[in-house]
Amino acid sequence: MIAKYVSVSAKSGDLNHLQLLDENLNLLDEHDGYVPPSAIGEGDYIDFTIDNETGRILDWKPITSLAVED
Repeated sequence: MIAKYVSVSAKSGDLNHLQLLDENLNLLDEHDGYVPPSAIGEGDYIDFTIDNETGRILDWKPITSLAVED
């Protein structure tokens, strides 16, 4: 049996590292600390669902440098 969706939930504390990369994988911005408010979670929590057929995160919204700085 192959699942349609994969749900990922985790409490990560403030030990997160996020990098924003361009199409050539060059670093645009980075963040250490809490998860910025986004489709992958917020604060201490990472919580998202992946469509197992496409590999895409459901309800994904682009993460901007501004969200990372906040």
